[in-house]
Amino acid sequence: MAENRRVVFSKNHLSGSRLGCLELTSGSRKQVAARLSNIIGSFGEVDPLKHKWMPQGFLDKAEAQLGRTKTFLSDGQRKQVLKWWLARRKGIQTPNWDIVSDCTIDGREGLLLVEAKAHRKELKEDDSCSSTNEENLERIARAIRESSDGLNRIFPGWSLSRDEHYQLCNRWAWSWKLATMGIPVILIYAGFLNANEMRNPFKSARDWHDAVLNYAENYVPVKAWEQNLKIGEIQIHGLIRAIDREWKVCKAKKIGR
Repeated sequence: MAENRRVVFSKNHLSGSRLGCLELTSGSRKQVAARLSNIIGSFGEVDPLKHKWMPQGFLDKAEAQLGRTKTFLSDGQRKQVLKWWLARRKGIQTPNWDIVSDCTIDGREGLLLVEAKAHRKELKEDDSCSSTNEENLERIARAIRESSDGLNRIFPGWSLSRDEHYQLCNRWAWSWKLATMGIPVILIYAGFLNANEMRNPFKSARDWHDAVLNYAENYVPVKAWEQNLKIGEIQIHGLIRAIDREWKVCKAKKIGR
């Protein structure tokens, strides 16, 4: 007898970027790996035979926390990032990622990290760390300052903050930290196009591309996107990608401004 599984959805699973991520990661392993590889393009590859990702479509909707989820980092690596990010760690979450996948980057095993949006309100102007623990607030501020300083040493113009554009800043901070641990990273800001169930959806690659650059410009150098940033020999790629409902990756005709 086939297993009778009951899947429960909340409202946010069925619209916007959350719906896009669940649709993107639904299907056979070969199908999902091909979609993720297509988004990465020439920067890396997801192998359906050996790589893992989260979420895994509508039947396994869980998002990854790199400090807690066992799938992507070793026990020692998780302890390292938890100590870096949090002073009081028991029961405290680390940032959730819309999609995380193992991938191969320039011959090395690394991680694909995806932050996804589908409409303009998801790029929050008033966005600061919501922790209520003073020790954790200070530890997170220190971690973000450290990452900002580290990124400035390889590409000037960073100003990452705990108190402004927090989600954007913690995405880049975690990418930097993983690279210092020897893990190559592809960080993708993915815009799902024509999510017409939402107000003010992104309509084109140019629309999404310009929205990200305008949102990030005081924190992330405009010209840092699409670059091969290196911590020693370890690469970080920050990419802006627009994705339509047929899983085609659309690029703005001109990168940067």
